[in-house]
Amino acid sequence: MTEQFSSTAEKEIQAVVSLLPAATEIVAAVGGADWLVGRSHECDWPAAVADLPALTIPKLDPALPSDEIDRQVKAAAGGALFELDETLLDQLAPDLILTQAACRVCAVDADAVVAAAAKNQPARRANAAGADAVAAVAD
Repeated sequence: MTEQFSSTAEKEIQAVVSLLPAATEIVAAVGGADWLVGRSHECDWPAAVADLPALTIPKLDPALPSDEIDRQVKAAAGGALFELDETLLDQLAPDLILTQAACRVCAVDADAVVAAAAKNQPARRANAAGADAVAAVAD
């Protein structure tokens, strides 16, 4: 799913926020490490991304035992498990935000990212990777 927030011509991407560790690694691997201006709290590779500001905050302590995390996730009953620092997002003013839409338990909800992206920067784009079936991965 790609959300386009402006009908204006596409501009060159100069600033990227990646909220998905795999996407962060891919951007860096294809030579785009200099485009990265922000990351999720989980993005840790390549090592240089640790110097970038983290825009996500987990509501659960990841150091808890797995059974306690499971209990807290179930107690959240589908509620948000991560927060997105929208103030920092606005300050960084990325051209593109990379996230995922496959799992609300694994990362900030994609709809929340899309809404935050559109709120103050209408030309900003958010790309949320996700697939409902194996065949959709190829699309």
